[in-house]
Amino acid sequence: CSSDLNFHAWVHRMFIRSRLRAVRPDEALEAALEPLREDLRVSTDCIEADFANYSAWHLRSTLLPRCTADSEVESVLRREIEWLRQAYYTDPSVESTWIYHSWLLCGSVSWTWRCEPQ
Repeated sequence: CSSDLNFHAWVHRMFIRSRLRAVRPDEALEAALEPLREDLRVSTDCIEADFANYSAWHLRSTLLPRCTADSEVESVLRREIEWLRQAYYTDPSVESTWIYHSWLLCGSVSWTWRCEPQ
C-alpha cells in the first residue's frame, strides 16, 4: 500500500464515486461495482502490507456489503475469517483485526443487510 489513507479520506472518495454514479444511472450494475471492487483490492493490499492498518479494515467493512452477491456471502465470510486467523497468528495484539472480527460476526454484519426480517 503506497499510502495509508485514513477512513475519512476513503469515505470522501466513496461519496464522490457515488455522486458520479448518480450522474450515470444507466450504467450496468457490474460496471458500477467495479470501482468498489478496486477499492476492496486496495484495502487488501494495505492490510497485507500492515495488519494494523485500521483504515484499511474499516474500508473493507464498508465495501464488503456492497460488493458481495447473495450467493457469495458464506464463502466471503469464511475467507475473511481465515484471513483474520492469519493476522492473529502474526500479531494477536493488533486491535484492528479484533475490531474487524467483531464487525464480521456480530456488528453491522452477521450480514444482516442480506437477511429478510422475520
